[in-house]
Amino acid sequence: MDLSFLPEPVFEQVKKLDIKYLTEIRLRCLVPVIISYKSERFFLTKDGIKKSSDSAVILSKEDIENTVYKLSDFSLYSSNEKIKENYLTTNEG
Repeated sequence: MDLSFLPEPVFEQVKKLDIKYLTEIRLRCLVPVIISYKSERFFLTKDGIKKSSDSAVILSKEDIENTVYKLSDFSLYSSNEKIKENYLTTNEG
């Protein structure tokens, strides 16, 4: 699965995980990144995944905007309905 659309600090840690157990990556502005992995929720840190939000990766508005543009193939119009529902998916689902 191509995850190159992710902001660099997220991509660097997620690529170390076994992707078959990754079901969700929750990216929000100025809030810790949360992932669902092996049916559990974790905070993403620069050192991997942890149950504690201490040192969790926090994304800026620009990080989120860039990710949305990449996921929508740089056409927000084409992804408008999904954006209204507050989620976007990769081409692989």
